[in-house]
Amino acid sequence: MKLILVVLLAALTSTSVFGSRVIVSLTAIHLGASPAVVGGIMSLYFLPPIVLSMFMGRLVDRTGVALPMALVASLLIAGHVLPAAAPSLWTLAISAACTGTAFVGAMIALSSAAAFAGPPEERAVNFSWFTLGTGFGVGLGPFLSGFAIDDMGDRAASLALCVWPAVILAILAVARRRLPVVTAVSTVGTSSAATGVQALPWTELLRDKHLRAALVASVMGPAGYEVFLFVMPVLGSRIGLSASTIGTILAASAAAIFVVRLVMPMLVRWMRDWTMMVVVFIALSLSFLLLSMLTQTWVLFLISIVMGVAQGMGQPVIMSMFFAASPEGRKGEAAGVRGILQNTFSAASPVLMGGLGTILGLGPVLVAAAVIYAWGSWYARRQSVGWTLT
Repeated sequence: MKLILVVLLAALTSTSVFGSRVIVSLTAIHLGASPAVVGGIMSLYFLPPIVLSMFMGRLVDRTGVALPMALVASLLIAGHVLPAAAPSLWTLAISAACTGTAFVGAMIALSSAAAFAGPPEERAVNFSWFTLGTGFGVGLGPFLSGFAIDDMGDRAASLALCVWPAVILAILAVARRRLPVVTAVSTVGTSSAATGVQALPWTELLRDKHLRAALVASVMGPAGYEVFLFVMPVLGSRIGLSASTIGTILAASAAAIFVVRLVMPMLVRWMRDWTMMVVVFIALSLSFLLLSMLTQTWVLFLISIVMGVAQGMGQPVIMSMFFAASPEGRKGEAAGVRGILQNTFSAASPVLMGGLGTILGLGPVLVAAAVIYAWGSWYARRQSVGWTLT
């Protein structure tokens, strides 16, 4: 029951957030924004969490899951109502900041909950189910939002997203005591004599080589998918695709995530973590290379599916590796560090893609992304030797 609640909350949050991302980006384009401006707005899904991730991680360590998720739902409602009430580039920017902060807060809280929803030997499987819920929302949100924009318009589509955080609040009101307890391990600030954990600055976490390697994977994997989510609405609008077609292409990616994560409990039992990351980074590299050269609709669907397979494989493995490498009593704080670095790179990605894409065109920038992820596959192959954490 505990894991089911975590998966359900992850699905509701992701549906709300990724639906918002399609609506915000397409509304900005409908208001006449350039790719650079759209990139700047989309970066705000990641900039505020850079500041707030550490706070959210420590809040989870201290209070558990329910309070952070209530804050998440409140931010989502604010982020959806604002552009519906007064659509402008400024309100879209504020909406992106609220919604992005909510998403990162939810992932920090719910990933900790998934880790504590069962014994350590089931952690990788639990993360697979958790990310299955996330992947379901990643597809459902854009799919419904694309059709909502075509049928109801930008403002009504944004307002309709409020149903998802409203359901989150209802679940918290009814079943908050059934959520996994994530504060069983004493947190930082308790005496080291009692806990064996010394209160150290968060920068001390980066001294561990396994944690640093897991951070590299944690940054590169999601950033690649974020670049795709930014590029697809811009590219689709440029070649004349409707909002519903763009949403359906993004939903194909999420469907691939969902299918892959159904078989992840089997994959994690016979394929090593870093071997899977080699496959993930190769898939991302090839997808960006194809995206730079081909824009036929069927090719975009194919690329979207490959992107979804890569994201579906990578995210549960990244989360499991990172949790295993994080020190006891500071796992929420370590997740906050991951949130800071992850969101820094995810925020920079759409800004760089939008700015350089406006100057150079998207093609050269996508080729550069392909080269970066080719290097990532080489790095993952090196890490596959000597990784012994469980």
